[in-house]
Amino acid sequence: RVQSKGGHLLISDSFLNSTATSNETKEIFDEYWKSDISSEAQLAAALRDAGYSLLHLVDTTQDQMPFWQLSIQYSTNRLGRESEVSDRLALIGSRQFHEFLFNSYATRQLTYLQILAVAV
Repeated sequence: RVQSKGGHLLISDSFLNSTATSNETKEIFDEYWKSDISSEAQLAAALRDAGYSLLHLVDTTQDQMPFWQLSIQYSTNRLGRESEVSDRLALIGSRQFHEFLFNSYATRQLTYLQILAVAV
């Protein structure tokens, strides 16, 4: 066991919403981040299986929205000044992914959660 009984674990990350309507959101997210995004329910089960009890869960999705709007605008502004083809392509890809994230959060396909758990 890595953590002593009573030890705390804090997770702050994106999760698939239980109401996500397609695998497309998961596929795009996983491909970009080279990850395997899980749902809140999958995380809760993994925490239980690892000997943790959920203490606190806060949905901070709305708090993340201004960041993604700013990131989209930043990439757009840089595109207007960038002349190198490879840099332009990278900025276009980045902006497209950030637009995807913004829209996925806005439509609740993804949620951004802060989770506090305790080892039991």
